[in-house]
Amino acid sequence: MGNIDFSQEKVSVVVATIGEPTLLDTIISLNSSTLIPAEILVCTPLKDLIKFDEALFHNVQIIECVHWGQVLQRIEGFKCAKYKYVLQIDSDINVHASCLQNLVLAMNQLPKKSCVSPFPEKIHRANRGSNFISKIFDKSLACKWSTNSVGQIKRTCRISSPYIKRSENLFQTEWVNGIVMHRKENLILDCYYPYKGKAYYEDVIHSIFLRRGGVSLWVCQNAGIMHLGDSLSEYSTLRECSEYFIKILSIRRYIFKIHGGSSLLIFLIWMFEFFYALGKTLFFSNYLRLIKKG
Repeated sequence: MGNIDFSQEKVSVVVATIGEPTLLDTIISLNSSTLIPAEILVCTPLKDLIKFDEALFHNVQIIECVHWGQVLQRIEGFKCAKYKYVLQIDSDINVHASCLQNLVLAMNQLPKKSCVSPFPEKIHRANRGSNFISKIFDKSLACKWSTNSVGQIKRTCRISSPYIKRSENLFQTEWVNGIVMHRKENLILDCYYPYKGKAYYEDVIHSIFLRRGGVSLWVCQNAGIMHLGDSLSEYSTLRECSEYFIKILSIRRYIFKIHGGSSLLIFLIWMFEFFYALGKTLFFSNYLRLIKKG
């Protein structure tokens, strides 16, 4: 492969947002890159509330979305993207200076039916929630079900993280998170997420449909990003906990179904493991903490 003329490599960036306070930091980090995006499409149903200085942010365009929801907003951005490479990114992400350039370099090394995700270097936990119920549910419902097979979606509905350091810089996986660089021709322009409201596991579902379309998924370790937001959500009431709990179970059942699961027994095994993890987090972890204090 010859040398790449990065001045000729145009990137569209699609940011789905409802005006999070970290949005400006995300855009500044993108425009501080060694490869500056040709366009940054900010997709939001709150167009009137999001303003940018056009002189400072000449490559930023606000796309007004009719629908609420991260997936639908992102698809609206995909439809407007003009350039060969399209990076979908959340509004609470800082990209390292060389991130986009290294993603484009990786894309040039891979088959055209490929997409690449950057590697989260670390998580900055600003204003971390202290609600005990939140921690119970986040830990119990986390994707860390399997440590032996990195980045796989098991037919038992077990999901393991692909973002674990490896010796090779570029490696293939079965799913990637919500920060991904695509080739424009590989974008999914139909809504693949059948739920309303806040999107949970949409990255796993998106990955399954990308792979169904013949797109291979990769992670590039030297393309670094940093999360600015808080990974813990607050569920302050029993009703909120119950609604979240029921929705997650429904989504995990859907993942099981579209990933080729057909056995009710296998799903029930996952359910047993789920409740075991919940009980372990709720009772045993708290019990051990009390013992250490005493």
